Amino acid sequence: MPLDPLSREELEEAAPGPLKVVMDATNLQFLDETFSTATSFFTLMYVDSNDLPAVFDEVFRALKPGGRFLIWDVIIPPRGDAEQDIAAYPFRFILPGETIETGYGVRWPENGRALSEYVALAEAAGFYVETHHKDEHVFYLELVKHDA
Repeated sequence: MPLDPLSREELEEAAPGPLKVVMDATNLQFLDETFSTATSFFTLMYVDSNDLPAVFDEVFRALKPGGRFLIWDVIIPPRGDAEQDIAAYPFRFILPGETIETGYGVRWPENGRALSEYVALAEAAGFYVETHHKDEHVFYLELVKHDA
């Protein structure tokens, strides 16, 4: 999966604080069982469908037993209009003392992306679904790595 220069740009624009690292999610350069928690915030929508199994496998590998993978992302329906090649979603995030309005857009995946696809990928990697929530276009998944 080629490195998207926008990924670096977004990290450079982010407020100072935690260490920011850009790397290929299909080949994470972390040792096995390094982290207790991993998050994906509106990122998987940008990953090619063929690369998604490797991403889930890598996150599973890098998590400690009992570790959690928290995912916020969009449900993309199958494309109905051949003329429409971008799926775009506006968002408003209400934070303490601040409201952020933004949007995410991605080339429309061949068959869309359903929550069930992400659940199947997670279970194939060895996760179990602790909880999930969804509305029309957005979902949250909390996945847990089985204890050793």
